Amino acid sequence: MNKKLISISIICILFAVSFINLNTVAKNSNNLKITTETIEVHPGQSIQKAINSANTGDTIKVFNGVYKECVIIDRTINLIGENNENTIIDGSDFEDIDNLIEIGENVDDILIEGFTIRYGGYGIYINSLNNDITISNNIIKDNRFDGIYAILCNNNEISGNTIIKNDWNGIFLYCSNSNKIINGNSIKENEEKGVSLVESYNNRIVGNTIKNNQDGQIYESERCKGQNEISDNGFLFVNHPIIKTLFTKIFNFLPIQNLPFLRKY
Repeated sequence: MNKKLISISIICILFAVSFINLNTVAKNSNNLKITTETIEVHPGQSIQKAINSANTGDTIKVFNGVYKECVIIDRTINLIGENNENTIIDGSDFEDIDNLIEIGENVDDILIEGFTIRYGGYGIYINSLNNDITISNNIIKDNRFDGIYAILCNNNEISGNTIIKNDWNGIFLYCSNSNKIINGNSIKENEEKGVSLVESYNNRIVGNTIKNNQDGQIYESERCKGQNEISDNGFLFVNHPIIKTLFTKIFNFLPIQNLPFLRKY
């Protein structure tokens, strides 16, 4: 009798443990960015090979070095560089290829963080129907086309990047809605505009430094003018609440609103 009770107790415990584990997996599956495995890439190795071997939710950790390759992301991963000044994806050997980093169609929940992305066509090309892409803390510079180009993409976040000296726009959104270009991007010295919005609505462009772009700072095509939230994209010191209050008071007395460094873009 005792053996039977012990057996039943063990079965109940095993069932309870299995239920807890299944419940944990279910919770994790709702957030695909939770790391299931970390794949390391060192100089001399291939980022693309690491992506090809990754499973949904894996993190690919890329260590400092220059990686001369073009990268296609075709699955949900976290792609993280060790240091955004010294972990470099370099497209100088691939002038016939348009996209240095391309996010494939219908791939969601991707993080790209901590890289210098240089000498490509488009620095980062976000393909159609992508959602919840986060591009954070990168240096995107010296590319032949746009620093970041997004087409038919929604609910993505671009934050904390330095996007400079690209031959076209810093960021170009085409038919892309409800994206957030916020919190400390520095977008400057691009040959065309800092940010271009073409047929793109309900995007937030707030709290950035956007300046010294050759053909203007922020452009909205005719039909989407006034349909995006755009504010506080001047010099960083102007965005500080105390400084903004001071300038507001000064504006009431002096005709200096048109000085270039005080314009609100």
